[in-house]
Amino acid sequence: MEFAAAYSSDGIWAQLFAQGEGFIGTSLLAPAEAGALWLTLDRWHSLGAFERFLEAHGDAYRKLDSDLSALTIGEHFVGAFDEPDEDTDGEGEK
Repeated sequence: MEFAAAYSSDGIWAQLFAQGEGFIGTSLLAPAEAGALWLTLDRWHSLGAFERFLEAHGDAYRKLDSDLSALTIGEHFVGAFDEPDEDTDGEGEK
């Protein structure tokens, strides 16, 4: 299996995540320059929804991560983010 197929919006990761309540979807962004980093965005309704997914499916998550490790050089968690409400000023302030 190639990286793009595994990590795409309908790839094996998204299929696993879809088993969790609150999963919105996965986006895979390819680099504009050859050899640069790819970016995956896994979207959930809340951090709690993702944490509940891990509680219920953590073993399958870790196994898939291990099974696909040959497709990646590394993985870096960038952070958890919320979409701002329309009433915020862009810095989380209302």
